[in-house]
Amino acid sequence: MRYLNYLVFSFFVLALFSCGRSEICDCIDLNLELAKEIEAANGEPLKIRAISDQYGIEAAKCMSLLKNKTAADFNTCTSYPELLRITK
Repeated sequence: MRYLNYLVFSFFVLALFSCGRSEICDCIDLNLELAKEIEAANGEPLKIRAISDQYGIEAAKCMSLLKNKTAADFNTCTSYPELLRITK
């Protein structure tokens, strides 16, 4: 019974913290993480390949989600300005 209570509590905490977050902002956050890791790789092909393999499936899903969006769609995401700064 204690395990079930823990599981239910965990579900509600997860739901509470994910409320209000859009898929677009989740993808912007993923792109920010990816950009930071690639920047830290300093152009080393093996490191970049490992990063690409690590984020491959999620990044592909995000790219299909974001391809028809505009900058106005991203402005609500808190990590978007930092992503712009890193990728310029």
